[in-house]
Amino acid sequence: MPLLSRIHYKAKPIFLFLIVMLTILASSVLEKRLMRDLNTSVSSLYQDRLMPATGLFQLNDLMYAKQQLLAGYLASPAGGGSSTYGGSWPATIRI
Repeated sequence: MPLLSRIHYKAKPIFLFLIVMLTILASSVLEKRLMRDLNTSVSSLYQDRLMPATGLFQLNDLMYAKQQLLAGYLASPAGGGSSTYGGSWPATIRI
């Protein structure tokens, strides 16, 4: 009986240690999965929202540059109706 009693007393700490180790392992696996999902979410946010917004800002800048060129052309002393425009188009604006 004392042998069985010693095994029983040793089994409790081992069992507790195994439970703690399994809990740590499970939380680690869960944390890795959550980090992968977060990375996917951030990538999706970047592709779906920030890239189109950047394109819209670039388009806005181009439209503003065209507006400024048109305003300068119409304000020229030639009256704006002649086809001889002496200025050069900026490289960023393609007509």
